[in-house]
Amino acid sequence: MTTSRAFEAIGKKLASHLDGFVVKGPLMAICPIGHVLRGLYFEPSAFDSESFYVSVFFQPLLVPSKVIGLNMGRRLPGPWNANDPDLIQRLLVVVTQDALPFLERVGTLRGAAEMAEQMAKASKDLYALQAAAYLATLAGDTAGAREALERLLQILDTKVPWQREMAARAKMLLQQTIEGHPHAICWLEGWEKETAANLGIVELCQVG
Repeated sequence: MTTSRAFEAIGKKLASHLDGFVVKGPLMAICPIGHVLRGLYFEPSAFDSESFYVSVFFQPLLVPSKVIGLNMGRRLPGPWNANDPDLIQRLLVVVTQDALPFLERVGTLRGAAEMAEQMAKASKDLYALQAAAYLATLAGDTAGAREALERLLQILDTKVPWQREMAARAKMLLQQTIEGHPHAICWLEGWEKETAANLGIVELCQVG
């Protein structure tokens, strides 16, 4: 049965063949985590208790969040079956060929910002555009950050509570980029610490 404990067991077997991964429940994360959580996430199938899916994703921790988000990533080919005797070897092939190159691309602030921007343009995902703006700010790309923040503010609907909250943060950051962002970095670093605590990954790499 594909429970969190079962996913952790599968993840640990898979991680034993890879470098730099640590496992906690359905999460396989690359260490060190830094500003961006990167890795794989296991999800059960809604149709079969023995089947599951694996997603490769990255999540900028400087964007306030209480949950692991998979919107900036994709599912690997699947579904997979927990009872497959060749599961780990088959997973290893797909992870090596598909997931690792993706995770490598988002291994830096600029790489993650560029990927988030590409995703935002392709899918019109507000969360991806927000992430691109925040990452560009922290990376010191003032022009890119300002452009992304302005674009985000143009399309947000402040009548929607969660979009209004997003807009308030964007306005704060935009003003700081105009003024030389003396406080923007402190805000981003504070949000990053809060998100890491919310996701329970503060000591993940130390104990992994």
